[in-house]
Amino acid sequence: MGLKVHEIRAFSPPDSTITTVEDRLADGLNVNSIPSNSGLLHSGGPRKHLTFREAENNSVIQHMGSYIVMGTDRPGHLGTGGGASGFSNCDAIDIVVGRGQNLKSTKVPKTDFGDKGAEPTEDFYGDGPPEGYIVGPLLTADAARIYVSSRTNIDQNFGLASTPRDAHVGSNAHPLSGIGIKADNVRLIGRNNIKIVTGRNQGFTGGKELNSLGGVSPQAGTISLIGGNFTGNDIKLAGLFQPDGVIQSIPYLQPAIKGDNLTQCLEALFTYIDKIEGAVFNMALSDMGIRQSFISDPLMSPISKVETLRGLGMNIPYGLSNLYETRAWALGCRQKYLEYGGTFHIRSQNVYLT
Repeated sequence: MGLKVHEIRAFSPPDSTITTVEDRLADGLNVNSIPSNSGLLHSGGPRKHLTFREAENNSVIQHMGSYIVMGTDRPGHLGTGGGASGFSNCDAIDIVVGRGQNLKSTKVPKTDFGDKGAEPTEDFYGDGPPEGYIVGPLLTADAARIYVSSRTNIDQNFGLASTPRDAHVGSNAHPLSGIGIKADNVRLIGRNNIKIVTGRNQGFTGGKELNSLGGVSPQAGTISLIGGNFTGNDIKLAGLFQPDGVIQSIPYLQPAIKGDNLTQCLEALFTYIDKIEGAVFNMALSDMGIRQSFISDPLMSPISKVETLRGLGMNIPYGLSNLYETRAWALGCRQKYLEYGGTFHIRSQNVYLT
């Protein structure tokens, strides 16, 4: 018995042949009421005739351009994912809207883009798949989706950069359960709070929590905030006299800073500088006393007295005065950056991390 592949029509006529209200007005026709198929007020509007290619084990809930596909792990065509490899327990739910919506399918001369408000960078305009196209999951081209699977390579499916301590980096031998959410804009909103947690649960009996394959989950996995989906190294000019060389390879993804620890570190540096400044201040006072004794020495030459007097005068505006101003400035910086309520306090009162 051969493999049975189902293909279901996403939309049926006459949606693709509807004349929109905009077109009717452009043709000079009167519109005295809102047509039921105009697309206005959530009525049916013109849509392309697309065909969704099902797998044999799929069950699909579909209405217009919205899909809930229940089956096995399948990030692309029928030959992809754990479902194609025959993995057991790789069930998946794929919630999708706007299949292939950002595909560049229609070739348009650049001169025709004047009415679209922007100069094109290519000869193709991204208006989705062409009429009658057979579509499957397109994780890079579908408008928005929530993908849930009991066994999948979630980072590979969505083309995500690797991070430190990833489980089985580059290996397909141990796919784990995963959830992927992708859209142009994603918002997670909690009226009280939001927690992003890695690791095992707490307060439950029965031993350590296991992962979806029965393996041991880490006590504290990583949380990576990646801008630009890049986690490689940058080559930087570190400067002369650096212990690791003038040119260094710097990781683009780096560990986060703990605010309380950073504050204590900066407090220690401020204290260290305060002690050095106090020592310099005392040395300046001592130097002034020595210079005064030289000036009062009757056996000292007039030339040496003049130079000593000049140095004593320089100590006051360029020594003691600067040290006093620096001390006052450091106290202000401590309050501004390190104390709660400071104008530029470095610790967030709303975001915490481990």
